[in-house]
Amino acid sequence: MIFNRFKFSGSPAKYRILSFLIPLFFFYMNENMISLLFPLVSERIVNSALLIGAIISGTTIISILCDFIFPQILKASNWKQQFVIGILIAILLNTTLYHSLNTSDVYLLILSGLLWSLYYEFCAFAVNNFLAVSEKGNNFSYDWGLISVVYNITSIIGPILASFIANDFFVFLLGFELMALIGIVFLGLISPKAEEEVHKSKLKQTIDLMKELKIWELLIPKVLPLFVFSIVIGMIDSFYWTIGALFAEDLFQREDLTFVPIVIYSIPFIFGGLIIAKINLKKYKKKISQLMLFIAGLVMSIFFFIDHNSIGSILLIIISSLFLALAGPLNDAAYSNLLQRLGKNMEHLVGIKKMSYSIAYLIGPVFAGFLGQFFGYGMSFGVLGIIAIIVSLTLILTTPRKLILPQQEIVTITK
Repeated sequence: MIFNRFKFSGSPAKYRILSFLIPLFFFYMNENMISLLFPLVSERIVNSALLIGAIISGTTIISILCDFIFPQILKASNWKQQFVIGILIAILLNTTLYHSLNTSDVYLLILSGLLWSLYYEFCAFAVNNFLAVSEKGNNFSYDWGLISVVYNITSIIGPILASFIANDFFVFLLGFELMALIGIVFLGLISPKAEEEVHKSKLKQTIDLMKELKIWELLIPKVLPLFVFSIVIGMIDSFYWTIGALFAEDLFQREDLTFVPIVIYSIPFIFGGLIIAKINLKKYKKKISQLMLFIAGLVMSIFFFIDHNSIGSILLIIISSLFLALAGPLNDAAYSNLLQRLGKNMEHLVGIKKMSYSIAYLIGPVFAGFLGQFFGYGMSFGVLGIIAIIVSLTLILTTPRKLILPQQEIVTITK
């Protein structure tokens, strides 16, 4: 196989993740630009906030279905193949979205939304699988810290760049997509055969959704602390992307500063990711991540006492985001430890992890819009802070030191 033609020649393990960050950078640049472009294109075509919300919610539902089905259909593939398929779908998405803008075709716009979900799901599965099969368990905090840095750098650059090319984005996105594709193929070429994925099972003739449901019934109770934690983190993220611009417009009374909340929300994640990568915690990932979420919630709850105070609001966003930046990668690292323990059945847990973020983005934007309309945007973040406090305290008190996975039961079901 061409992916095994070249080797790393004994390079340290850390070089693998550093090499992986190159195609990952272009993937995240593409994703964060689309996150800004898709609502803008939708607004120009349908000119209705309600329809835009319906389209985006529809794509989230597709994501949930993918989270449930992909563990069944991806068992015969590896992270390289999943990533390549995802980027190829991204190129098709780019083309479809661009044509929908030029033709004002609603059906092409809806198709773009569906492709967006599919492309992201393939790439997200690939990232989780890469870490589980290519990295050592004691490096997961380091890995997710670096990934967080790359993601949040692109969260700053991507939206700003996208705002300048909203009418002519095709070539820019295509460039990022091709660079991601070239990077992942090159990384596949130099990956040693010894690090090939442990799962070699052949694709089944049929998709047994009842079997998948049984596996999820076994796994979700065991990983419930990580699952609930991810929903809260995802909801906070969805709040910023949904009402962040509206919050800025209300706060500054200027339209040219609408990017400020999402940018200052993203900047601390760069430093937080570097801190996590530097420390590279081996133990207590779950407890420390929950403590960080608790502190972030406390800071966000101060929004209740700040009314249209721009400097105070910016400080609260920066401080709370720094603690969130420490919390998220540690929870992801805990997930990666479990993925590695599951081995060839890891896709089922990847699907559950992805489901938590899909649920967050299904309910988060609607909840954010409701709170923003009736209570104000600042108060919305205060309410979210209270939710974070309650959830984190509950998790701190109830999460066991070690999560026990039903590995033997899963093996019995998958036979």
